[in-house]
Amino acid sequence: MRKLVSFACRFLWETALPVHEALWKARCKKQVTPLFEDEWRNPVSVANVATLVKEALEIGGIKGLFHWAGADSLNRWEMGHRIANSFNVPEDLLQRTIARNYPQFKDRPLNLTMDSYKLKALVETEPEPFENQLKGLLIPNT
Repeated sequence: MRKLVSFACRFLWETALPVHEALWKARCKKQVTPLFEDEWRNPVSVANVATLVKEALEIGGIKGLFHWAGADSLNRWEMGHRIANSFNVPEDLLQRTIARNYPQFKDRPLNLTMDSYKLKALVETEPEPFENQLKGLLIPNT
């Protein structure tokens, strides 16, 4: 019996780089990074999503549209600040700002969080806290 599985993952970066890589790149160039304090997300690690997908495939029979997100709701400022602390990025290279100050983001919703409750009821995998995700981040090659 064949199984058709479709998982859609969407990463919402302004750049093609994950946040920690963008911060590191800016650090190396001594550039200030604007971080929105009015845009909320639930960051999730690729490892956590992979664990979830593996479990869902093993269980089988899970049908429907589900969201999966990290355990913590953070704004970009909080997320960037924690990443910067982990990578020793100087505080003066972080700029607290709001998305409304950038015309290219005027139509984007500010609340990008997701609720994983439907899928959490079907699997044992738990959404990973952001602090645990930080431990898995590597300093990018420069």
